[in-house]
Amino acid sequence: MMEARTRYIGGAIKHARAKGTGALELRPEVQVSAHGKTQRSMKKTVWVSDGCRSWYQSADGRIDTLWPGTTVSYWWQTKRFKPGDYRVTEEETASGTV
Repeated sequence: MMEARTRYIGGAIKHARAKGTGALELRPEVQVSAHGKTQRSMKKTVWVSDGCRSWYQSADGRIDTLWPGTTVSYWWQTKRFKPGDYRVTEEETASGTV
């Protein structure tokens, strides 16, 4: 999973450099959608469905730190950087202006 994550970040850096962007910010609607899907999938795992309690869980029982799928599904999710999921800002000059 680390290799997949690194490849995705590398794609983000390559995209930002090619476009001259100063920053990439995940669109809120993309984050909300992805988090919802992850939480729905997490409910089907042993970490949540069997009443298991662990240090992965927040006080209300939610788990935000684990991937609920397989390594292969994570690989597919992160196969390519998705520029449309991000807002971009122009790169700032040393004087702070665009």
